[in-house]
Amino acid sequence: MKASNANKVISVLLSVAMCPMMVPTAAFAADDGTASGASTSVEQAQPADQAEASGTGASSGNTLAAQSETAGETAAPAAAAADEAAGEAAGEEAAPAATATINGCSTFGEAVQKATVDAQGVITYEVTGKVTVDSTGWVQVRPAAATNAKVVKFVGKSADAEICITQGAAILADQENSALSVEFNNLTLSKLNPEWAQDFGHSTNYFTTWLRNTDAASNCVTYTNCKFPNGVCNNQYGKTVFNSCKFSNAKSGLYNMWVYGGNVEVNNGSFTGVRGVKVYTEGTATVAPNVNIAGASFSDLSEKAAIVISKPAAVTLTNVSATDCTKGLIQKDIEGSEKVTLDANGSGIVGNFGITANTGSEATKAEFNLNAGTFTSTSKVSSDFLADGFTLNKNSDG
Repeated sequence: MKASNANKVISVLLSVAMCPMMVPTAAFAADDGTASGASTSVEQAQPADQAEASGTGASSGNTLAAQSETAGETAAPAAAAADEAAGEAAGEEAAPAATATINGCSTFGEAVQKATVDAQGVITYEVTGKVTVDSTGWVQVRPAAATNAKVVKFVGKSADAEICITQGAAILADQENSALSVEFNNLTLSKLNPEWAQDFGHSTNYFTTWLRNTDAASNCVTYTNCKFPNGVCNNQYGKTVFNSCKFSNAKSGLYNMWVYGGNVEVNNGSFTGVRGVKVYTEGTATVAPNVNIAGASFSDLSEKAAIVISKPAAVTLTNVSATDCTKGLIQKDIEGSEKVTLDANGSGIVGNFGITANTGSEATKAEFNLNAGTFTSTSKVSSDFLADGFTLNKNSDG
């Protein structure tokens, strides 16, 4: 009996001694369960975090780093592999997903509102992918308060960088502000829903930037390495320069370039589609526009001559080529006057065409002045169109 009682006492003491040992075990189990639950929550939220990060530029690496600290050193290789895989996946999705940002903003209007002017007086917009301009009317390119801005630059930062005006009666513009010049570089500039719109006239058929502000005649819009799939209208209030641009409007009845007054320079570049350049102004311009085209090529234009002049203008060609332009190179087509066309294709073409409102063939003889060029055998080049002192010689190949 004594032994039995002693055994009972020992059993009780052992049970009491084991109770504290079991408490930490339960506590650790609860901690593990809590940590596991948190880990699961992070993993479930990760896709949403990644989606937001791809839009804001945040990194998914921070989330993975926090997970590896919780999971311990043994999770580091797996976390690194997951981080790499997530980065690759984000990269694959980024190409199409990152096609609508301008200075990190998703809309053109937001980017303009947030625009800042640097110490040189420049506002720069960096464009990635296709950004749409969905407003109508005169869509301003700088915030009204940025009166200290001297230049606005739009720069394409990806191969598919594009600014697309989606509305019919809409143009990019700056008005009633201090003097300003605007530059576009390495961009596709497109225009949807073309229409003739009251005070805008024909400009809203095309991608257009107008600067109607202080000292407007001295302000310039410059396009460099840009593509115009739907045509372009120049800055009628000042100067417009096109450097190495491609014009490819194939819509019947519309031109690749509409010159609405002002002065235009085209340096290199190519024109394809159905129509080339139209020079026309509403009413009578106080000063006839000057259009200088150098080193440009016109090809496969089928509906009109490569250059159609319908109001008085001074057009200068330097080393221009025309290939398979079925309606000829240049045409005077002023209302009330007979149409006169230089029906020619060729290369190295140089000439001055000071078109006036004067009618009759004698006026045209004085206005068409070819200085140089090699023309195809099917071209019809009258000696009346040659500048004084120049003759037309037939080559051995005809």
